Amino acid sequence: MRKGFTLAEVIIVVVIIGILATLAVPKYIKAMERTRNKEAISMLKLIQQAERMYRLENNAYVACNNISACNNALRLNLPAGGSWDYRVINVNNNSNPPRFTARAQRNGSDGRVWTIDQDDQEPTCSGGEYCE
Repeated sequence: MRKGFTLAEVIIVVVIIGILATLAVPKYIKAMERTRNKEAISMLKLIQQAERMYRLENNAYVACNNISACNNALRLNLPAGGSWDYRVINVNNNSNPPRFTARAQRNGSDGRVWTIDQDDQEPTCSGGEYCE
């Protein structure tokens, strides 16, 4: 009596594992990107609230062109080196009412950008495959 597996049995197992991986990996990637989107939305809402507080204290919005500047100016703790690059752009304190736009741009080749301004209830997404 021989103990072990035949070549055909091993090939069948490898094929089944390959099929399962082919089905599972895209769903996993999509779930991860949805989670990253929620992170960007949450941080943009935080920036929006911090800008409102800053304006109440200083009678103006503040621009920041990187995460460190945003953390310092708005007294935040945005994650550096993560999935997103956060900035506050298009600040216009001379308009009536004053305006700003906060942006989260996905690091990497996706090209996804979430934005929110002083009036938005929810951030909006443009570009990228995973805007949902």
